[in-house]
Amino acid sequence: MPGGAASNTTKPNIIWKRTPSPVHITATLEKAFEKMKAAADKRNEELGVLLVDLDNFNYGHIKGDKVLRDVSGLLKRITKKDYLIARWGGDEFIILAPNAAKEEQQHFIRTFQTKLENNKPVDLSSFGASIGNAVYPENGYTFNELIQHADREMYRRKGEVPSV
Repeated sequence: MPGGAASNTTKPNIIWKRTPSPVHITATLEKAFEKMKAAADKRNEELGVLLVDLDNFNYGHIKGDKVLRDVSGLLKRITKKDYLIARWGGDEFIILAPNAAKEEQQHFIRTFQTKLENNKPVDLSSFGASIGNAVYPENGYTFNELIQHADREMYRRKGEVPSV
């Protein structure tokens, strides 16, 4: 469903970035985050925020589009049905993960990295992903605070200093 959350009882929710502006996707994600945060508060649970950045992503439009579709498919296969996946930017994805403590997020990161490594085409030998994560309420209370924390973690794992 362009620009909105697709609902499916067996697969995670996905927001595809086919919207007129980045402002729209951010507003949609913030609304989804607020709903998920309220549900987490009601159940006294945590809410995970993961930021996935594809490393060495320089494949041009046709190959790059295929890589993005393949990564999207992998994310759909390995996330729980109540997770929300969204394309955040050119080669970045955000995952909102209800009731996902740090340990569960670390397990997801290891699983994703392993499956990505084992399933990449031979001609993409330098391809990989860096993933940063944050937990509500431990690392922040707002969408922006958690994204900033996950972004810092992602760059730390890349071994780079983020430009602010």
